[in-house]
Amino acid sequence: MKAVNKADANFNNRIVLDFHKNIKLLIVVNFLCVISVLFFYTLFYYLLKLLGLNSSTDILFYIQAFDNLPSLNKYIFYVLILITAIIHELIHGLFFYIFTGDRPKIGFKSIYAYAGAPDWYIHKNKFFIISLSPLVIITILAIIILSVIPDSCFPIVFLLFTLNAGGSLGDIWVCIKLLNKPKDTYINDKGIVLSINY
Repeated sequence: MKAVNKADANFNNRIVLDFHKNIKLLIVVNFLCVISVLFFYTLFYYLLKLLGLNSSTDILFYIQAFDNLPSLNKYIFYVLILITAIIHELIHGLFFYIFTGDRPKIGFKSIYAYAGAPDWYIHKNKFFIISLSPLVIITILAIIILSVIPDSCFPIVFLLFTLNAGGSLGDIWVCIKLLNKPKDTYINDKGIVLSINY
């Protein structure tokens, strides 16, 4: 299904998710993000063991290794978090562009980076791809990077891709909400405000 320009959109039902104005929603999603980071940390720890990339016997090894880093390396890590967040949103933006042919809106609001296509309504099947592509692409790239980098860099990359996955909770949550919606559901994503239309 092709994306629909907002000028041509006509829907009977509309559910609005405003992550900026709905404080309760914001608190719940942020709390779930913390749980999500812990979940993905554990998942990736054992996945890397399965792939033969993790020889640690202590599940807290990467957190302890980060604590022992020199201050300069920690500052580099914080900059890399910002760069990873930007790459995450650029991947969203790339898929918005692929599906609409229009330049996406990418920016920051408060402490959140966002990407959106405010002038378009995108079919839910394509929106699944837009939502989950940063999680999938960055995770695959991180596993490839982890297989070739020196051990000294391993904790930083591991924590970066764990934080990216945990930070994808909002994307995952929207996809879960879309699962039980009609097949002809379209999403209008303005970045921080998203509407589900059918």
